[in-house]
Amino acid sequence: MEKRKPRLTALLIAVLVLLGLAGAFLLGTRFPAPKRSGDARLRYAAGRVLCIGDSLTSGTCFGSGLGGADTEQRYAYYLGRMLSAEVDVAAVPGYSASDWYPRFADELDFSAYDTVTVWLGTNNGPLDTLSEDVLPYTDPADYAPTETGWYCRILEKIRAENPDCLILLLNVYASKDEAEEVNRGIAAIAAHYGLPVADMSDLGAPEHPELHADLEQNPHLGKTGNIVVASRICDALEAWFLADPARCEYGVRPLHDNA
Repeated sequence: MEKRKPRLTALLIAVLVLLGLAGAFLLGTRFPAPKRSGDARLRYAAGRVLCIGDSLTSGTCFGSGLGGADTEQRYAYYLGRMLSAEVDVAAVPGYSASDWYPRFADELDFSAYDTVTVWLGTNNGPLDTLSEDVLPYTDPADYAPTETGWYCRILEKIRAENPDCLILLLNVYASKDEAEEVNRGIAAIAAHYGLPVADMSDLGAPEHPELHADLEQNPHLGKTGNIVVASRICDALEAWFLADPARCEYGVRPLHDNA
């Protein structure tokens, strides 16, 4: 009997090793590392960024006893860190496109930026009415006075002042309108203008309270949520550039002549 113990011990060790190797193989098979077709650092093509939006962009937070105050740790802050970029914000809580355009369109110098993100629609959003509100008209001044019309006026204004600017749209996870319809409207606008979209549609508070200061009925972001949003913007930029690296060739500026 004494002679069998070493054999049993060795057999058990061998079985455990095989199970460990099999588990590692299965985990590696089920959860492979993401494959990239190019250099992830192409996201650095974005260097001067303007973030347009409402309270989600201004940084409104109801966690940490802040009671809805705007915070420094908004997603624009983390976006600047992730991209090593200059990032400015033009956002007011409660705003929709119809509020934003009259307030900011003539105030901002869009030529100062190479990249603009637009996250509007959590209040009242652009609906899937592009064919009625925008497409029949050649002059943006004639667009219908709907959120879709105002949203497109913003894009036209940016392009008129800075044709070389990359505009990235963000869709929504919540809205005073129906979020899915707003996202259909944003998708239609993106297709019309040939713009990329960063998908935020699955980040709602009921499903992910950890992104909203652990408050299930709070559409506003906590620190974790702002980090995730900034990361998704970076991922969307990376995917856009990787699909065609020549897209990085925008916003190139000559050095000032100091002679």
